[in-house]
Amino acid sequence: MVDNLVERNIPIIQDIDGFPKILRMKMTVPDRIMAIAYVKGAQGLDTKDLQKWLKPAKSSVIMVALLRLDRDKAFLHREGDRCRITISGSKYVEEEIGSVLVN
Repeated sequence: MVDNLVERNIPIIQDIDGFPKILRMKMTVPDRIMAIAYVKGAQGLDTKDLQKWLKPAKSSVIMVALLRLDRDKAFLHREGDRCRITISGSKYVEEEIGSVLVN
């Protein structure tokens, strides 16, 4: 009975010595970017770090996703190699991706 009342939050990201490891493998690249951007908050993140953390087969996948998240959806704000999440980006993460907890 208690199990039915308890809400369990399972982390989406685990921080391993500063490396944000995505634990939900079926997430799209844009959603992975948004989850990391949400965790990084006002600090923002560097596109080179994203390449290292997400390890895409092609680096262009991340760059295209960043362009769309910035230009088409206004979920991120990019200046050079730095990205910061916007208010609408935070709202998207909270409503669509779910609880982004760091373990």
